[in-house]
Amino acid sequence: MRFFKLSKSIFDYQLTPKAVFVYAYLTSRVNVLQTAVVSYQMITKACNMDVKTVISAITELNIAGLVQKENRYNILGYAKNKYFVKN
Repeated sequence: MRFFKLSKSIFDYQLTPKAVFVYAYLTSRVNVLQTAVVSYQMITKACNMDVKTVISAITELNIAGLVQKENRYNILGYAKNKYFVKN
């Protein structure tokens, strides 16, 4: 079992529950560079949400300044996104 910490200051951002849940998932996936490389499908499966719900949650987190998304591509086309997660 793996544990992670969430700061209680997350509640200061007045986020929707879906955004807090997605933020918690991304926080659990960060590496030492404070980035998480995951696809929308991975987030939807882990959070049990619809893709549109996940996209709107990530947009909300981006507006709040908690997550910055970087689109990534490879020779086959679209690859998993990289998310810079603020503590």
